[in-house]
Amino acid sequence: MARRGSDLGAVLASFPTVPRAWTGVPTYGAVWYDRGSFDPRSPVGLTVAGMAHLPLEHQSSAEVFLGMLRLMNEYFLASPVDPFAVEPLDVELALLRQRLRRTATGWIAEMPDVFAHEPATWGGATSSNDGQPRWRYTGAMRYFAEVDTIPKYLHALTSYLEPPTSDPDSLPPQTLDFAASLDFLDTVWVLRFGKRLVRLPGAQSVASCSAEASTAEEFDARLSALVEVLKGFEPEGPGKHPVVRLRAQLLDQLPPEAHARIMSAVDLLQAVSPVRNGAQHHRVAAESVAALAKFGLAYPIEDWQEAWGTIRAWTSFAFAELRDEVLADARSRMS
Repeated sequence: MARRGSDLGAVLASFPTVPRAWTGVPTYGAVWYDRGSFDPRSPVGLTVAGMAHLPLEHQSSAEVFLGMLRLMNEYFLASPVDPFAVEPLDVELALLRQRLRRTATGWIAEMPDVFAHEPATWGGATSSNDGQPRWRYTGAMRYFAEVDTIPKYLHALTSYLEPPTSDPDSLPPQTLDFAASLDFLDTVWVLRFGKRLVRLPGAQSVASCSAEASTAEEFDARLSALVEVLKGFEPEGPGKHPVVRLRAQLLDQLPPEAHARIMSAVDLLQAVSPVRNGAQHHRVAAESVAALAKFGLAYPIEDWQEAWGTIRAWTSFAFAELRDEVLADARSRMS
Protein backbone atom coordinates (compact mmCIF):
# COMPACT_ATOMS: atom_id res chain seq x y z
CA MET A 1 0.00 0.00 0.00
CA ALA A 2 2.88 2.35 0.78
CA ARG A 3 4.30 1.73 -2.70
CA ARG A 4 1.00 2.88 -4.16
CA GLY A 5 1.13 6.06 -2.13
CA SER A 6 -1.60 5.02 0.30
CA ASP A 7 -1.53 6.12 3.93
CA LEU A 8 -1.85 2.83 5.80
CA GLY A 9 -2.95 4.55 9.02
CA ALA A 10 -5.70 6.43 7.20
CA VAL A 11 -6.85 3.26 5.45
CA LEU A 12 -7.12 1.37 8.74
CA ALA A 13 -8.89 4.29 10.39
CA SER A 14 -11.45 4.29 7.58
CA PHE A 15 -12.84 0.91 8.68
CA PRO A 16 -16.15 1.32 10.52
CA THR A 17 -16.05 0.85 14.27
CA VAL A 18 -18.56 0.21 17.01
CA PRO A 19 -18.21 2.88 19.71
CA ARG A 20 -18.99 2.39 23.36
CA ALA A 21 -22.30 4.16 23.74
CA TRP A 22 -21.26 5.75 27.04
CA THR A 23 -18.08 7.40 25.66
CA GLY A 24 -18.42 7.53 21.88
CA VAL A 25 -14.79 6.35 21.53
CA PRO A 26 -14.25 3.81 18.71
CA THR A 27 -13.20 0.56 20.34
CA TYR A 28 -13.87 -2.29 17.93
CA GLY A 29 -13.90 -2.83 14.20
CA ALA A 30 -13.03 -5.31 11.48
CA VAL A 31 -9.28 -4.87 12.06
CA TRP A 32 -7.13 -4.50 15.14
CA TYR A 33 -3.99 -2.40 15.44
CA ASP A 34 -2.46 0.10 17.83
CA ARG A 35 -4.89 3.00 17.52
CA GLY A 36 -3.02 5.15 20.01
CA SER A 37 0.35 5.45 18.25
CA PHE A 38 0.17 3.71 14.90
CA ASP A 39 3.42 2.52 13.36
CA PRO A 40 3.31 0.98 9.84
CA ARG A 41 5.65 -1.72 11.13
CA SER A 42 3.36 -2.69 14.03
CA PRO A 43 1.09 -5.78 13.84
CA VAL A 44 -2.29 -5.60 12.14
CA GLY A 45 -4.90 -8.32 12.16
CA LEU A 46 -8.54 -9.20 11.59
CA THR A 47 -11.01 -9.36 14.43
CA VAL A 48 -13.86 -11.88 14.41
CA ALA A 49 -15.99 -9.15 12.82
CA GLY A 50 -13.41 -8.91 10.04
CA MET A 51 -13.11 -12.68 9.65
CA ALA A 52 -16.87 -12.87 9.17
CA HIS A 53 -16.41 -11.20 5.77
CA LEU A 54 -14.05 -13.92 4.56
CA PRO A 55 -15.24 -16.96 2.60
CA LEU A 56 -16.51 -19.71 4.91
CA GLU A 57 -13.46 -21.86 4.33
CA HIS A 58 -11.27 -19.08 5.76
CA GLN A 59 -13.27 -18.47 8.96
CA SER A 60 -11.63 -21.29 10.93
CA SER A 61 -9.77 -18.92 13.25
CA ALA A 62 -13.04 -17.28 14.30
CA GLU A 63 -14.59 -20.70 14.88
CA VAL A 64 -11.65 -21.67 17.08
CA PHE A 65 -12.10 -18.48 19.10
CA LEU A 66 -15.78 -19.28 19.69
CA GLY A 67 -14.82 -22.81 20.70
CA MET A 68 -12.33 -21.50 23.24
CA LEU A 69 -14.89 -19.00 24.53
CA ARG A 70 -17.37 -21.83 25.07
CA LEU A 71 -14.71 -23.84 26.90
CA MET A 72 -13.94 -20.90 29.20
CA ASN A 73 -17.63 -20.75 30.14
CA GLU A 74 -17.71 -24.52 30.64
CA TYR A 75 -14.70 -24.36 32.97
CA PHE A 76 -16.36 -21.57 34.92
CA LEU A 77 -19.62 -23.50 35.30
CA ALA A 78 -17.70 -26.56 36.47
CA SER A 79 -15.57 -24.66 38.98
CA PRO A 80 -16.50 -24.89 42.69
CA VAL A 81 -18.38 -21.92 44.13
CA ASP A 82 -17.28 -20.51 47.47
CA PRO A 83 -20.11 -18.34 48.89
CA PHE A 84 -17.61 -16.47 51.06
CA ALA A 85 -14.89 -15.69 48.51
CA VAL A 86 -14.55 -14.90 44.82
CA GLU A 87 -11.53 -16.69 43.38
CA PRO A 88 -10.26 -15.85 39.86
CA LEU A 89 -10.37 -18.61 37.27
CA ASP A 90 -7.27 -18.74 35.07
CA VAL A 91 -7.10 -21.28 32.22
CA GLU A 92 -3.94 -22.04 30.28
CA LEU A 93 -4.36 -21.55 26.56
CA ALA A 94 -2.41 -24.78 26.12
CA LEU A 95 -5.27 -26.60 27.85
CA LEU A 96 -7.79 -24.98 25.51
CA ARG A 97 -5.59 -25.92 22.57
CA GLN A 98 -5.55 -29.52 23.75
CA ARG A 99 -9.33 -29.62 23.98
CA LEU A 100 -9.68 -28.25 20.43
CA ARG A 101 -6.73 -29.91 18.69
CA ARG A 102 -8.84 -32.33 16.64
CA THR A 103 -10.65 -29.54 14.83
CA ALA A 104 -8.30 -26.59 15.04
CA THR A 105 -4.71 -27.66 14.59
CA GLY A 106 -3.87 -25.05 11.98
CA TRP A 107 -5.25 -21.99 13.73
CA ILE A 108 -4.38 -22.28 17.41
CA ALA A 109 -1.24 -20.11 17.23
CA GLU A 110 -3.32 -17.03 16.40
CA MET A 111 -5.48 -17.24 19.52
CA PRO A 112 -3.49 -15.01 21.90
CA ASP A 113 -3.85 -12.12 19.43
CA VAL A 114 -7.53 -12.86 18.82
CA PHE A 115 -8.24 -13.11 22.55
CA ALA A 116 -6.43 -9.84 23.17
CA HIS A 117 -8.51 -7.91 20.63
CA GLU A 118 -12.03 -9.27 21.16
CA PRO A 119 -14.31 -7.42 23.63
CA ALA A 120 -15.55 -10.75 24.97
CA THR A 121 -12.06 -11.58 26.24
CA TRP A 122 -10.49 -8.14 26.78
CA GLY A 123 -8.36 -7.74 29.86
CA GLY A 124 -7.97 -11.45 30.62
CA ALA A 125 -4.33 -11.98 29.70
CA THR A 126 -2.13 -13.40 32.43
CA SER A 127 0.60 -16.01 32.76
CA SER A 128 1.64 -18.87 35.00
CA ASN A 129 4.91 -19.12 36.92
CA ASP A 130 6.51 -20.98 34.02
CA GLY A 131 5.52 -18.26 31.56
CA GLN A 132 2.69 -20.19 29.90
CA PRO A 133 -0.02 -17.81 28.64
CA ARG A 134 -3.28 -18.01 30.56
CA TRP A 135 -6.59 -16.29 30.22
CA ARG A 136 -8.63 -15.15 33.19
CA TYR A 137 -12.37 -15.67 33.12
CA THR A 138 -14.07 -12.28 33.15
CA GLY A 139 -17.64 -11.13 33.60
CA ALA A 140 -17.85 -10.16 29.93
CA MET A 141 -17.54 -13.83 28.90
CA ARG A 142 -20.83 -14.62 30.64
CA TYR A 143 -22.59 -12.38 28.13
CA PHE A 144 -21.52 -14.75 25.33
CA ALA A 145 -22.13 -18.04 27.13
CA GLU A 146 -24.88 -19.17 24.74
CA VAL A 147 -23.13 -18.06 21.53
CA ASP A 148 -22.21 -20.89 19.14
CA THR A 149 -21.97 -19.26 15.70
CA ILE A 150 -20.22 -16.23 14.26
CA PRO A 151 -23.49 -14.38 13.41
CA LYS A 152 -24.77 -14.94 16.95
CA TYR A 153 -21.49 -13.69 18.36
CA LEU A 154 -21.62 -10.50 16.28
CA HIS A 155 -25.24 -9.91 17.26
CA ALA A 156 -24.39 -10.32 20.96
CA LEU A 157 -21.30 -8.18 20.49
CA THR A 158 -23.29 -5.28 19.06
CA SER A 159 -25.64 -5.44 22.03
CA TYR A 160 -22.70 -5.66 24.43
CA LEU A 161 -20.80 -2.70 22.98
CA GLU A 162 -23.91 -0.57 22.62
CA PRO A 163 -26.01 -1.58 25.63
CA PRO A 164 -29.43 0.06 25.94
CA THR A 165 -29.41 2.73 28.60
CA SER A 166 -31.96 2.95 31.34
CA ASP A 167 -34.97 5.12 30.64
CA PRO A 168 -34.88 8.31 32.73
CA ASP A 169 -38.68 8.22 32.78
CA SER A 170 -38.48 4.86 34.55
CA LEU A 171 -37.01 6.45 37.68
CA PRO A 172 -39.45 6.57 40.59
CA PRO A 173 -41.06 9.79 41.85
CA GLN A 174 -38.68 11.68 44.10
CA THR A 175 -38.98 10.64 47.73
CA LEU A 176 -36.89 10.89 50.88
CA ASP A 177 -33.28 9.75 50.72
CA PHE A 178 -32.43 6.14 51.53
CA ALA A 179 -31.69 6.54 55.24
CA ALA A 180 -34.72 8.75 55.86
CA SER A 181 -37.03 6.41 53.92
CA LEU A 182 -35.84 3.44 55.95
CA ASP A 183 -36.18 5.31 59.24
CA PHE A 184 -39.68 6.54 58.37
CA LEU A 185 -40.80 2.99 57.50
CA ASP A 186 -39.40 1.74 60.81
CA THR A 187 -41.25 4.50 62.69
CA VAL A 188 -44.66 3.77 61.21
CA TRP A 189 -44.05 0.05 61.69
CA VAL A 190 -43.77 0.69 65.43
CA LEU A 191 -46.92 2.79 65.27
CA ARG A 192 -48.90 0.00 63.59
CA PHE A 193 -47.38 -3.21 64.98
CA GLY A 194 -45.91 -2.06 68.30
CA LYS A 195 -42.32 -3.13 67.57
CA ARG A 196 -39.44 -2.09 65.36
CA LEU A 197 -39.01 -3.58 61.90
CA VAL A 198 -35.31 -2.81 61.41
CA ARG A 199 -32.59 -4.01 63.76
CA LEU A 200 -29.05 -3.51 62.49
CA PRO A 201 -25.82 -4.17 64.41
CA GLY A 202 -24.58 -0.70 63.45
CA ALA A 203 -25.00 2.21 61.09
CA GLN A 204 -22.28 1.11 58.67
CA SER A 205 -24.63 -0.67 56.24
CA VAL A 206 -26.97 2.30 55.96
CA ALA A 207 -24.02 4.66 55.55
CA SER A 208 -22.64 2.48 52.75
CA CYS A 209 -26.01 2.50 50.99
CA SER A 210 -26.03 6.30 51.14
CA ALA A 211 -22.64 6.52 49.43
CA GLU A 212 -22.05 6.53 45.67
CA ALA A 213 -20.56 3.76 43.52
CA SER A 214 -18.22 4.61 40.65
CA THR A 215 -16.60 1.18 40.17
CA ALA A 216 -17.72 -2.44 39.98
CA GLU A 217 -16.17 -3.08 43.41
CA GLU A 218 -18.04 -0.16 44.98
CA PHE A 219 -21.26 -1.25 43.27
CA ASP A 220 -20.86 -4.73 44.77
CA ALA A 221 -20.12 -3.23 48.19
CA ARG A 222 -23.25 -1.04 48.08
CA LEU A 223 -25.42 -3.99 47.05
CA SER A 224 -23.91 -6.13 49.80
CA ALA A 225 -24.72 -3.40 52.32
CA LEU A 226 -28.28 -3.19 51.00
CA VAL A 227 -28.67 -6.96 51.33
CA GLU A 228 -27.49 -6.67 54.94
CA VAL A 229 -30.06 -3.95 55.60
CA LEU A 230 -32.85 -6.15 54.26
CA LYS A 231 -31.57 -9.08 56.31
CA GLY A 232 -31.91 -6.82 59.36
CA PHE A 233 -35.70 -6.70 58.93
CA GLU A 234 -37.58 -8.57 61.67
CA PRO A 235 -41.20 -9.00 60.54
CA GLU A 236 -43.40 -11.68 62.10
CA GLY A 237 -44.70 -13.45 58.99
CA PRO A 238 -43.71 -17.01 57.99
CA GLY A 239 -40.79 -17.71 55.65
CA LYS A 240 -37.01 -17.95 55.65
CA HIS A 241 -35.99 -14.59 54.18
CA PRO A 242 -36.97 -11.38 56.01
CA VAL A 243 -38.47 -9.86 52.86
CA VAL A 244 -40.64 -12.96 52.37
CA ARG A 245 -41.80 -12.70 56.00
CA LEU A 246 -42.43 -8.97 55.49
CA ARG A 247 -44.72 -9.68 52.56
CA ALA A 248 -46.54 -12.44 54.44
CA GLN A 249 -47.18 -10.25 57.47
CA LEU A 250 -48.43 -7.29 55.46
CA LEU A 251 -50.70 -9.38 53.23
CA ASP A 252 -52.13 -11.04 56.32
CA GLN A 253 -52.72 -7.92 58.42
CA LEU A 254 -53.38 -5.11 55.95
CA PRO A 255 -56.63 -4.79 53.95
CA PRO A 256 -56.95 -6.29 50.42
CA GLU A 257 -56.94 -2.87 48.75
CA ALA A 258 -53.35 -2.44 49.91
CA HIS A 259 -52.11 -5.77 48.55
CA ALA A 260 -51.27 -4.71 45.00
CA ARG A 261 -49.06 -1.87 46.22
CA ILE A 262 -47.42 -4.13 48.79
CA MET A 263 -46.64 -6.83 46.22
CA SER A 264 -45.18 -4.29 43.82
CA ALA A 265 -42.89 -2.81 46.49
CA VAL A 266 -41.79 -6.20 47.81
CA ASP A 267 -41.05 -7.33 44.25
CA LEU A 268 -38.46 -4.55 44.01
CA LEU A 269 -36.87 -5.50 47.33
CA GLN A 270 -36.67 -9.15 46.29
CA ALA A 271 -34.80 -8.15 43.12
CA VAL A 272 -31.82 -6.84 45.10
CA SER A 273 -30.26 -10.20 45.97
CA PRO A 274 -30.36 -11.62 42.41
CA VAL A 275 -28.63 -8.49 41.09
CA ARG A 276 -25.83 -8.89 43.62
CA ASN A 277 -25.53 -12.66 43.14
CA GLY A 278 -25.47 -12.35 39.36
CA ALA A 279 -22.43 -10.09 39.53
CA GLN A 280 -20.41 -12.98 40.93
CA HIS A 281 -21.85 -16.30 39.74
CA HIS A 282 -22.80 -17.24 36.17
CA ARG A 283 -25.35 -19.77 37.41
CA VAL A 284 -27.66 -16.95 38.44
CA ALA A 285 -26.77 -14.48 35.67
CA ALA A 286 -30.12 -14.98 33.89
CA GLU A 287 -31.97 -14.24 37.10
CA SER A 288 -29.80 -11.16 37.55
CA VAL A 289 -30.73 -9.87 34.08
CA ALA A 290 -34.43 -10.21 34.93
CA ALA A 291 -33.89 -8.52 38.30
CA LEU A 292 -32.04 -5.58 36.72
CA ALA A 293 -34.94 -5.09 34.33
CA LYS A 294 -37.25 -4.52 37.31
CA PHE A 295 -35.16 -1.44 38.09
CA GLY A 296 -35.20 -0.34 34.45
CA LEU A 297 -31.55 -1.32 33.97
CA ALA A 298 -29.93 -3.29 31.17
CA TYR A 299 -27.32 -6.05 31.35
CA PRO A 300 -24.36 -5.75 31.33
CA ILE A 301 -23.98 -2.75 33.62
CA GLU A 302 -21.53 -0.19 32.30
CA ASP A 303 -22.31 2.94 34.31
CA TRP A 304 -21.94 1.77 37.92
CA GLN A 305 -22.86 5.12 39.42
CA GLU A 306 -26.08 5.39 37.45
CA ALA A 307 -27.00 1.76 38.15
CA TRP A 308 -26.50 2.05 41.90
CA GLY A 309 -28.31 5.39 42.02
CA THR A 310 -31.26 3.84 40.19
CA ILE A 311 -31.42 0.77 42.44
CA ARG A 312 -31.14 2.91 45.57
CA ALA A 313 -33.87 5.27 44.33
CA TRP A 314 -36.25 2.40 43.59
CA THR A 315 -35.48 0.78 46.95
CA SER A 316 -36.25 4.04 48.75
CA PHE A 317 -39.44 4.26 46.72
CA ALA A 318 -40.39 0.71 47.79
CA PHE A 319 -39.83 1.68 51.43
CA ALA A 320 -42.08 4.71 50.90
CA GLU A 321 -44.82 2.61 49.29
CA LEU A 322 -44.83 0.17 52.21
CA ARG A 323 -44.68 3.03 54.69
CA ASP A 324 -47.74 4.73 53.18
CA GLU A 325 -49.83 1.54 53.35
CA VAL A 326 -48.76 0.73 56.90
CA LEU A 327 -49.39 4.32 57.99
CA ALA A 328 -52.82 4.42 56.30
CA ASP A 329 -53.84 1.25 58.12
CA ALA A 330 -52.52 2.58 61.43
CA ARG A 331 -54.55 5.79 61.02
CA SER A 332 -57.71 3.87 60.11
CA ARG A 333 -57.40 1.94 63.34
CA MET A 334 -57.03 5.15 65.35
CA SER A 335 -60.11 6.79 63.87
